[in-house]
Amino acid sequence: MRRKDKEITDRKAIDAILDEAEVIRVAMSNDDIPYIVCVNFGYDGKALYFHSANEGRKLDMIRKNSSVCFEAEIGAQVVPSDTECEWTARFKSVVGQGRARILETDEEKRKGLDVMMEKYAPNRKFEYSDKVMSKVTAVIIEIDEVSGKKSGY
Repeated sequence: MRRKDKEITDRKAIDAILDEAEVIRVAMSNDDIPYIVCVNFGYDGKALYFHSANEGRKLDMIRKNSSVCFEAEIGAQVVPSDTECEWTARFKSVVGQGRARILETDEEKRKGLDVMMEKYAPNRKFEYSDKVMSKVTAVIIEIDEVSGKKSGY
């Protein structure tokens, strides 16, 4: 990172941003064509999980190229100035790279769904019916590298 004063290197601080963020953006690329989607997600301290319908562009792209980038931010707000070009933004963000893998077994899918549901409905236990399991695909992003940034703090 060019601006070391804005870099977040403490893994606990990076984890806290991922814990607080409501969504992540996942970027993929096939044949030099980029694609980015915003998804709800879960984080278990090592990997990210998201779910999807059983077909669609993001799954097609992951099958073709599992390399992905992801981004999350919290506290984003514009900080105005009386002087043009001195406006700024306040936020904390995380950017990382990893490998996306479609979870194949029901056991893997249930684990991924549990991690997601724990984020949005903590301390609740969910049972996933066969009907739900047949309609959902779960994806894991195994994180290879991650970095954080803070601006305006």
